[in-house]
Amino acid sequence: ALSLAEQNKEAEAKLLTKLIALKIEQNSATNLDTLYDRALAITTELKDEMLQANVYSTKARQLMYNQKFNEAKHFYTLAGKVYLLFKNELIAAYYYNDLGYLEEAMGNHEKAAAWYLKAIPIFEQTGDKSGLANTLGNLGNTYFHLKDYAKAIELAHQSIALRKVTGDKEGIAMVLGNLTNVFLELKQLDSARLYQDEFIRYAKQSGKKKTLVESYANLAMMQYARKRYEPALAAIKNAIAVGKEINYPQLPVYYMQAAQILGADNNEVAMQMYYDTALTLMKQTNNKTQLAQYFATRADYFSAIGDYKNAYDNYLKHIQYKDATINEDVKKTVAQLEVQFESQKKNAQLQTEKATKARQALYYNIVLSLLIVGLVIALFFFNRYKYRKQLEQKNLLLAERNRISAELHD
Repeated sequence: ALSLAEQNKEAEAKLLTKLIALKIEQNSATNLDTLYDRALAITTELKDEMLQANVYSTKARQLMYNQKFNEAKHFYTLAGKVYLLFKNELIAAYYYNDLGYLEEAMGNHEKAAAWYLKAIPIFEQTGDKSGLANTLGNLGNTYFHLKDYAKAIELAHQSIALRKVTGDKEGIAMVLGNLTNVFLELKQLDSARLYQDEFIRYAKQSGKKKTLVESYANLAMMQYARKRYEPALAAIKNAIAVGKEINYPQLPVYYMQAAQILGADNNEVAMQMYYDTALTLMKQTNNKTQLAQYFATRADYFSAIGDYKNAYDNYLKHIQYKDATINEDVKKTVAQLEVQFESQKKNAQLQTEKATKARQALYYNIVLSLLIVGLVIALFFFNRYKYRKQLEQKNLLLAERNRISAELHD
């Protein structure tokens, strides 16, 4: 049983993990390293593998949210080693879904589908409607990227039906957003607009501003695709306004999208203002992924208007930030591996010390046992020796008596 101090530490680790997850949900997935390090230190000290796996999984979601996919995959792998070891099917199903979501974010659509298809039968067997609805929606989005639009629509409707049962309005909104994209791709703009309207309606009902921000951004891109620049600009401005309220991390990208819409509408002065704001915000957070995207967009713009010098300069900056993102991910992965190696080394040293003490105790017991056995044997032979000497003395006395008796008779 855990001591009171250990119970307090276990509760603290669980609270920290929930806090990190909550901050991710609230779009505050940056600057969480201190919380994560503390949670990991506690779980390592307690040697609670399942709790440590939950910390790894939460860290992976944070990294994935910040588009650091290789690092996220590393931590999901660490979590998975524990999850699969405990052979809990439902935990495994959620783990498979997370891996599918990660592969989808990385653009590996076939791998994503394989993980989702692995999770779905488990959710069906266990009767977990929430997990099943989520995974069906994710798989539908994957089929959209694989251009199997009929399957994408079918799975989306299955997901919506289940979410209506569970009352998940935010989830319904997200799937309606996916359906909007499907019909946009199919050039069925009337259907796309119907689903988009439903998307916004459910986003408002959910009370989740994050979902509402994404619905406005999605509407903006839909209108932009239809070359309806005025409603597209109005929608992206709505996304920016709500995004400011929750400090949404994609806000700089929305400023950049607003600039693109204004550029397409030949409003170059306003376009430059939005581009400048986007760049300022990106530099404030030093988000290298967004900066790489920004300079790629600028390079495309200058190339389209025939300004090849500026196009080339911006493309070089795009490459610079893209390489910096990769190098940063590698460095952090190496640093995390070093921490884990040191932790494993300390654990190995403790195990070695315990084994050495155990061997020493065993040797001591063996030597003590041998000494006791030796003493018993020595006492046995000593007593036999004493007995033999006593017997010899008796025989000598008897012989002497016999001799004296014989002489007397003579």
